[in-house]
Amino acid sequence: MTCFHPFGPFVRKRSRETALLLTFGFGLVAAQGMAADPVEGPVLPAAGPQPVSVLAEEGAAGQLDERSGSLSDVGASNTDTVPTGREPTMQELLDRIQQLESEHDTLEVEHDTLRGRFSERGDLGQMIRRSASAPVLDERSGSLSGVGVSNTDVLSTGEDSYGLGYDGGFYFNPDDPEKDPYSMKLNGRMQFRYIGFARSQQTWTDSAGTVLPIDNRSDFEIERGRLSFKGFILDPDLQYFINFDFDTDDRDQVIIHDFWVNRKFSDALNVFVGKAFVPGSREWLNGSTTTRLVDRTLACTFFRPDRTVGIWAEGEYLENRYYRAMIGDGFNTTGRKTNAAEIDGNFVYSGTTWWDVSGNHGRGYSDLEDHDNFAMEIGTSFTYGQQDGPGPFEQPRIEQNFVRLADGTRVTTPDAIFPGVTVDQYDIALWAVDAAWKWRGWSFDMEYYFRQLSNFAGKYNSGPNDGQQAVVPSEVIYNHGFGMEAGYFLIPKRFEVNFRTSQIYGDYGPSRGYAGGVNWFVNGTHNYKWSFDATQLYGSAATNSGPNYVAGQTGVLFRMQLQAAF
Repeated sequence: MTCFHPFGPFVRKRSRETALLLTFGFGLVAAQGMAADPVEGPVLPAAGPQPVSVLAEEGAAGQLDERSGSLSDVGASNTDTVPTGREPTMQELLDRIQQLESEHDTLEVEHDTLRGRFSERGDLGQMIRRSASAPVLDERSGSLSGVGVSNTDVLSTGEDSYGLGYDGGFYFNPDDPEKDPYSMKLNGRMQFRYIGFARSQQTWTDSAGTVLPIDNRSDFEIERGRLSFKGFILDPDLQYFINFDFDTDDRDQVIIHDFWVNRKFSDALNVFVGKAFVPGSREWLNGSTTTRLVDRTLACTFFRPDRTVGIWAEGEYLENRYYRAMIGDGFNTTGRKTNAAEIDGNFVYSGTTWWDVSGNHGRGYSDLEDHDNFAMEIGTSFTYGQQDGPGPFEQPRIEQNFVRLADGTRVTTPDAIFPGVTVDQYDIALWAVDAAWKWRGWSFDMEYYFRQLSNFAGKYNSGPNDGQQAVVPSEVIYNHGFGMEAGYFLIPKRFEVNFRTSQIYGDYGPSRGYAGGVNWFVNGTHNYKWSFDATQLYGSAATNSGPNYVAGQTGVLFRMQLQAAF
């Protein structure tokens, strides 16, 4: 990189300028000896370079800026300016030459330093332009200065330019997406949580007749440590998303939780392939970032599906009416470890639709937006899947193990449904309807679930026919229930109180939960939030490390959580 400034030639060509200055000095000495009587009338400045004293008298005197190499005004304190009223002496001229040589050496050192920095950065170091009072590379002087225009960095590689900044995440975006079709946004989140459970009974008995302990609990955990990347590649409408997850309750493993590539054809049709939520519940789809209390309701945790790999589409098919439809590997295949034998060959079919009846309800259930006008949303979801087994080593597959009876017993537990039989095949159908509204800090939501298990099959697990296909009666297991929540902001957009209940009815039930808690939105968003809740459980029907429910629990669950996200 060449370090250029307006007086650069003067600084660099020292030998030529030294000769010019010496010649000029001798001319001034000769002029003093040839002085004549004053001339009447106005005195015009002579053509060509003016003496330093003339420049000083005209108010245009300057000195060489040691960083930029340019002249700047110095005012009355400029000690390098020759006093008015006399011509510079030979010694003053020689001193000035020596000063210029010293400044030139300083500029050479700075030039070499900058060139070394950019050489280390490679092609990206050809030019870095930063705004918002941050330093930018001045192409004329080679020095860094601030311009203070926006809060975006721009990296330029040849003719390609990209913006760097923060807007709901740290982003790297092209100035011209059509020309440079690559972008990325980085987001992160952590939920640091305390969990305490005080049991009110010591044991519970599952549907197979096994007596199991209920344990107390008191510990800290990182529930969701997330790092996600999203953007587009090759085309602004060809997008991607990758979500890494780390939980201390999941053997400290880092996994790719969600990942997909999608092509947006229109607002009504956006097609995805990858791994994501099976859309069988509104509360499930709303995600864990915006839950009303520390985590999801007991009812949602019991009824909902999980994640799977598949293909799905979503969009706005009519004004304020949305949908999501999916075909995937199974009701839950998120625990798949090695090969296809861990899942069966049956697909899951799931879809949901919702309507913003009035206003823009938005994501999440708390009225963090403090709606002036009543905002209401209604929706419905349906999921159907067939579970076939057994899997490797005659063990139930992961998607069959996921589903539980209303008392918390796994469907695949030996003797759970039929004495002497281990179920390894059944069909599951889930239908849910939901409604939610927000208004002036008040909010309410409810989702009602209907679930049917049918077409059971399995093998004898004891006696002379052990391991043989069992003959089981035709039976349908039916459950229904709901999660209902309400809340109000005592301090708008900052401090909220919430209440909820979960009720699960039907075969092998009931199971119930009642909870209350508070949220403190430190900066008015879910990105920096403290939450505390207490839940009274009566025979928990679900086990899930996310919301910290354990099957069979009766007692009080305490949770306190800090959520920090960017």
